[in-house]
Amino acid sequence: MRLLVFNYEFPPIGGGAGNAAFHIARELVRSGDQVFVITSQYKGLSKSETKEGINIIRIPAWRRYKNKSNPVQMSLYILSSIWFLLTKGRVLKPDISLAFLGIPSAPPALFLKILRKIPYIVSLRGGDVPGTQPEQLAFFHKITKPLIRLIWKNAVKLVANSCGLAKLAKKTLPRIDIPVIPNGVDLEFFHPTEKTKPKQEDVCRFLFVGRASGEKNIPEALEALSTLLDFPWEFRVIGDGPELQGWKEVASNKGMEQKTRFPGWKSRNELVSFYRKSNIFVFPSTSEGMPNAVLEALACGLPVVATRIRGNEDLIQHEVNGYLYAPGDVEALSGYLKILIENRNLRNEMSLRARKRAEQFSWGKVAGDYRNLLKEALSD
Repeated sequence: MRLLVFNYEFPPIGGGAGNAAFHIARELVRSGDQVFVITSQYKGLSKSETKEGINIIRIPAWRRYKNKSNPVQMSLYILSSIWFLLTKGRVLKPDISLAFLGIPSAPPALFLKILRKIPYIVSLRGGDVPGTQPEQLAFFHKITKPLIRLIWKNAVKLVANSCGLAKLAKKTLPRIDIPVIPNGVDLEFFHPTEKTKPKQEDVCRFLFVGRASGEKNIPEALEALSTLLDFPWEFRVIGDGPELQGWKEVASNKGMEQKTRFPGWKSRNELVSFYRKSNIFVFPSTSEGMPNAVLEALACGLPVVATRIRGNEDLIQHEVNGYLYAPGDVEALSGYLKILIENRNLRNEMSLRARKRAEQFSWGKVAGDYRNLLKEALSD
């Protein structure tokens, strides 16, 4: 099978969708498929290269930052992809294409179907589904919904990364079948190790990893932790984005500067050491598809305390490998954090269960499910 992948983000740039695209592409190559990826150019990266058997093509998109992109850059990715397909795309000769995110990655796939009758699948990831992150994306979804519906209707298959996301997507297109293939995690890279003992052995180390954006809801975690200042804990918030300065101010106003740190964005290799040196992963997000950070935390043996929302519910088993609470219930969040601070044995038990849960989400299994879906789409 010759597969063409569209994703405006692909490692080393971007977040969860790019990470998923890379691992799925790598596993498909290992299965004997040929995979081509059309993604955005970024400073210092070659316009084309082959990495672990994946043929990567980078097109102009004015990308300025590794971890974020704006609507202008996304629009330029769409236009550059279409221009590439018109001028050079014929040599790729794909059997089928796979777009990660309906917008901005799927419009070129739709164009390729119109141009050369190449079928495509859309992998829904979260922010591309109307109704996700309404505080930030309501206007965007309102103006793009006609295009989203057109893209979805012309796709040979849609697939979501969580049951909750599939349910939400059906509000936009009720009669369409949307199977679920979850995100995966690199179990060989993200794994527990013997934690370096902190100077004060009784300190409980909390961790958050994610983009510093409104839906991540870190002020709620800070509010909960502010009720536990007399207990021994540390909190590390890894990530960068528009809300970071505001989060720092919240921590400062609550007198938490000595217990809370904001190291900023970290590379994948740097990130794994933060997971391994932590005890508990805190994830108060209000809107997700299926969070890669939660999967990585579980794989590193971290119990997770998170909101009871789509994506999280697929991964966290309440009172087994972590705790789930209703968004906004600061008292419940504070209570669960207190339980874990005080009970090291419980943390250790949940740690073992966390890793066991993550082992059900290997990228090999996820890619196998995608391969079956792609074959089914071709036969259709």
